[in-house]
Amino acid sequence: MFRFILFVLALSFVLAGATWLGVEQSYFRMPTFTFEIIGFLAFANIVGYGLVERRLSAHPQDFVTIYLGATVLRLLTFAVFIALVIWLSPESDKENTLLFLVSYLLFTVLEVVALYVRNAQR
Repeated sequence: MFRFILFVLALSFVLAGATWLGVEQSYFRMPTFTFEIIGFLAFANIVGYGLVERRLSAHPQDFVTIYLGATVLRLLTFAVFIALVIWLSPESDKENTLLFLVSYLLFTVLEVVALYVRNAQR
């Protein structure tokens, strides 16, 4: 779990740095909720991974059910979050949404790889 948290924090810094670099190079405008989006997704993935890992320790045969349940809960939470971000900052909705989608994709890939490695070690 500690290693996963370190990877999530490293990915968070990479995303923030890549966003800053893209803005400095004038590739796009700065999303108004850059750090909130990255922080929320990092926190949600750490909590979600911890819950899935804990449930898998108790019931490893229910991997698909546990992971799908966590994914549905996460998607509903993320939908409310991004709707709130768009509602609070309609002038920067494209930038915020793009950052959210790219961050969500990268954090999800990280989580899937971590769960795969964890299950492969069993």
